[in-house]
Amino acid sequence: MPFRDTIQDYKRSAARRLKDARELLEAPTLGSQRSDAARRHLHDAIDLAGYAAECLVKAYIIQYMGTQTLASAVDKRNEQRKRRELEPVKNIARSAAGHKVLYLLQLADLPQDPAYDRRLCGRVAQ
Repeated sequence: MPFRDTIQDYKRSAARRLKDARELLEAPTLGSQRSDAARRHLHDAIDLAGYAAECLVKAYIIQYMGTQTLASAVDKRNEQRKRRELEPVKNIARSAAGHKVLYLLQLADLPQDPAYDRRLCGRVAQ
């Protein structure tokens, strides 16, 4: 399967994961009499919603950096960081670092944005 890394890929993936999360929050149809029926899918829904948020931040990074793919956005960010003698950004397209929402937000310089809500973003990142 080809690796998908464009802004459209991340937006499409975010929409799908959010749809899946919403479906998991619907009333369970299998074994509705079990004691865990009301919360059975809650953890999976939370994980999928978090993944949707992660995909949207990656799409934002691509747009913010003015590139076509996340890999090229990371390359561009690393060029900027090298000029300022800072550590390079990890390969977020194919590593565990790419799943750390707070790390991704910092790459996009969002914490410096006046509309940035540290408390809300912290909750998303948990």
